[in-house]
Amino acid sequence: QHPIWGENKQVTTKAGYTAAAQLYLWAAYHSKNWAETNRYRALALADTLTARRTSLEMLSLAAEALGDTADYRTLLLLGHKDYPSHPFFFTHLADFYARSGQYDSQLALANGRLATDAADAWALEAKSLALINLKRYDEAIIAAESCIAADSTHIDAWYYVGLAYYSMAKAIVLPANINSKAYQAAVAQQKQLYTLAQPYMEEYRMKKPDEKAKWAPILYQVYFSLNLGSRFEEMEQIIKTLAD
Repeated sequence: QHPIWGENKQVTTKAGYTAAAQLYLWAAYHSKNWAETNRYRALALADTLTARRTSLEMLSLAAEALGDTADYRTLLLLGHKDYPSHPFFFTHLADFYARSGQYDSQLALANGRLATDAADAWALEAKSLALINLKRYDEAIIAAESCIAADSTHIDAWYYVGLAYYSMAKAIVLPANINSKAYQAAVAQQKQLYTLAQPYMEEYRMKKPDEKAKWAPILYQVYFSLNLGSRFEEMEQIIKTLAD
């Protein structure tokens, strides 16, 4: 890289030189010296056969730690393009789009992966979340249930089905006249949706008992609406502990 080599840069293409750059990146990353991971970045990524994928993973996580969202996204897109079957880049990119409110981009990303494999559980899970945020609840339920059918270990899919039914129930506007048939019909529809949400949210609670902040408020509303007194009281106590 310096004038001592003159115009001949062939040394930088040798395997040992590339390996040294990758080792430097590895050491900087594991030392949490995030900025230093980029010192020999181009050299580390020149290797297309062995450690390039791992280098891209470390560089992207370092960019995230540095708060460089533009570089984080760029590295994830590069990794996803070069290693489309590897879940790391897809899941982190999908999460990035979700956190930044880019739900259409998250949906497009998921659909692109599903075009290759319609039963890809990672993509179905991401698609479900994107559709929930886009308020396309019926489609979200289909995607999440397809995810569960493809791989039931994707626990968040259970939550997404329950959340979609819950969101549909919450979206129902009750007429002002509580004695009207329209009001009674709306209440019945709301209860039906809460009933559909209940088993999925309870399953999610069983699978992820520590995620109280996610399932407790929803089950609180479900149990209250379905007049399940003892279960409602339990949720009330759990929510109080969360507040404390």
